[in-house]
Amino acid sequence: MASEITVYSRDGGWKADVEAWKNNFFFSNTVGTQVTVYRKGGSSIWGGTSWDRAAAREIYIRCIYNGGRAYQEGRWSNQSHAELKQWSVGTVGVTISDNGTVQGDFGSATFSVDSVEGVVSGYFGNGEGFQARVMASSWISDTSIW
Repeated sequence: MASEITVYSRDGGWKADVEAWKNNFFFSNTVGTQVTVYRKGGSSIWGGTSWDRAAAREIYIRCIYNGGRAYQEGRWSNQSHAELKQWSVGTVGVTISDNGTVQGDFGSATFSVDSVEGVVSGYFGNGEGFQARVMASSWISDTSIW
């Protein structure tokens, strides 16, 4: 399964960029899913078509951590961007236990999240529905910034 995907409306006038990521760095760790919605604009100065951020009627994200051991979900209305994530930095830890609870604690650098699967759905501003699935699970970094 891809870590990022772009889905388009049938008429090509709307798109949603969906991404799941998992980053493990020396002093910080993040894992999550995000979506950004755009509407086709006019011509850009470089001769192509521009895409402008535009509010979706609704965005729903469900992050499934560690193959289903825990999940997190959220719903947004009239937003162009939404994300769900877990993070740790320095001595702040995030742990997903075997019973599926997600908790933060101070005094440890624990970040025991092996993977995230993002299930995204919503409605573009024109009312047309969209959906996508993405996944990130690499040990060091699984993100589009690299």
